[in-house]
Amino acid sequence: MNSIPEVDKKETQDYKRLNLLLKENGVLVVRNFLSEEELKGLVKEFHYALESDGNSFIKPLDYSVGKACNIFIEKIEGSVIPFTQKVFSSDWMRRVAKNYLQKDFVLNKEIFFVKDVVGSKHVANDLHFDVQPTFKFFIYLNDTTKTNGAFACVPGSHKKADEIRKKLGGKVNYENRELTRELPYTEKDAVSVEGKAGSLIIFDTNVFHRAGTVSEGERWVMRGHTRPSKENTQGFVSKLRSLFRAG
Repeated sequence: MNSIPEVDKKETQDYKRLNLLLKENGVLVVRNFLSEEELKGLVKEFHYALESDGNSFIKPLDYSVGKACNIFIEKIEGSVIPFTQKVFSSDWMRRVAKNYLQKDFVLNKEIFFVKDVVGSKHVANDLHFDVQPTFKFFIYLNDTTKTNGAFACVPGSHKKADEIRKKLGGKVNYENRELTRELPYTEKDAVSVEGKAGSLIIFDTNVFHRAGTVSEGERWVMRGHTRPSKENTQGFVSKLRSLFRAG
């Protein structure tokens, strides 16, 4: 089984290498991705958004325990979350996504802010691949270990998910979400990605992955969802019927 490749921020201009690592593993970790200023700014905006009662672009989400909201980046008004706009609209993220997807896409159309705490439970805790294929930029805003819910995945497994999709076709949808959980791997195969605040995880959601369970403390994350410009209409409608859109 592949290990999860890691690069440092200073290595992120080698786009060819980044793309090769992503194509092979389906996941890549960038250590020290955020500057100190960017981290402080995102943390401030993270708490602002989660404490908001909602507005034209911040939408609180139902959550078992903890808090979550999402933002549609094209609807952002004013300059209340400038760091979020800057980081998730960056030319660097756009180029990484373009190299990987090789098709027209909307960069980080949705950005999710999630605070997981002890007792948080949702569908993303199960090892799975996403019903709707998505390319995600996932940032830790606090130091994250297995104890407070580190993300985990099976590197290289996106190739197996491709095989499953080809075999099952349209049967993979939100009404049959269980098909994305019937996997040739177990929880023991998933590698936890622990990281300091400011770490970035880039991954193709065909990689079998899961959100960790928080046994102590909290996990603060922001993740941008990038998808092809033309989404499958039936998949989008069934998605709206889903209770939570994490996977």
